[in-house]
Amino acid sequence: LPSQCMLRGSLPVAKWVPEWTLRQVFGLYFAASNVNLDTLLDFGVKTFGLDELIACLDMNKGELLKAAWHASKYDMISDAFASLAHELKKDPKRGHEVLALNL
Repeated sequence: LPSQCMLRGSLPVAKWVPEWTLRQVFGLYFAASNVNLDTLLDFGVKTFGLDELIACLDMNKGELLKAAWHASKYDMISDAFASLAHELKKDPKRGHEVLALNL
């Protein structure tokens, strides 16, 4: 159902966000990657973006990045910051939200 899923989208970090994190933060599942994306968008399925990234990074005082650090998943950490930078270039007024994160 469209109301129960989200598209991973194009942010580099989206591929690293575990399904359980999305379920815990939003109560949603990632849509299967083998379905027609245009159809899902037409049905109103949201795409993982800055709002979702901030919420996932903020979950449990930065648990996602801390776990990545301890597991030596440096590509994920790099993608997280690249995604934040990319989104802040589009909307610099949201910088205060990123600064408030416990990174």
